[in-house]
Amino acid sequence: MRRPLDAVVQTGTVACVRCGELIQPSTPWHLDHRDDGRGWLGPSHASCNAGAGWERMVASANGSHLGTGSRIDLEEKPYKW
Repeated sequence: MRRPLDAVVQTGTVACVRCGELIQPSTPWHLDHRDDGRGWLGPSHASCNAGAGWERMVASANGSHLGTGSRIDLEEKPYKW
């Protein structure tokens, strides 16, 4: 699915489905999926797609879907090689 879209994305005229900014040629991009996992949204910046997952995880950990009001501060830990 991604391969046929790449030629169009590389024209620099396709907007990211997450942020709305144009995806510049040679910029890493993903074929983004819906947050509920039921299909595809379209092309997005790789960073926007990855950021969306992080934001969902933080919201979930902070109990926003549970309405608990508790808060957990999540900090990204660097890998130890």
